[in-house]
Amino acid sequence: MAAKFPGDIPASFMNRVFDEKPVPTNGGLSLEGQAPTPGSGPPNLKDPRVAYAMTQIAQGTLTKNCFPSGKWEKIDPVLNVSRRFPPTCIVHGDADEMVPIKMSEKMLERLRVEGVQCDMIIVPGEPHTFVGQMKKGSKTWDLQRKGFDWLQTIIETQ
Repeated sequence: MAAKFPGDIPASFMNRVFDEKPVPTNGGLSLEGQAPTPGSGPPNLKDPRVAYAMTQIAQGTLTKNCFPSGKWEKIDPVLNVSRRFPPTCIVHGDADEMVPIKMSEKMLERLRVEGVQCDMIIVPGEPHTFVGQMKKGSKTWDLQRKGFDWLQTIIETQ
């Protein structure tokens, strides 16, 4: 990604994000770099928040800047599962190149060890963020729907 990204965005422009009061809770970019709506074009680098996030991704410094202490054991979900963890259904596309499916499988294993109600649905051919682009009635739609149906059965039995 760094090779495709313009390196001439001034730090003074991007650092405007630290002056925003209150800190915004919404934005036009996911950390994976998708546009706000599919097909709406490349990220808007005229927005300091988008420029900052994309620069951090391109430079490989995003996690360091988001979590500078580096104490990953505090936020690693696998290390923080207990019997009190909420029921969890993991839905993972098997074409995901951002989060290896082994990570979701490890989480599922840990949930089971702790006795947490859990399940995992693997969606064939889908990448990391497929939900916003799936078509109603498609196989992907049906598999995603299974996750919601699973959650409904959990709620109904509580």
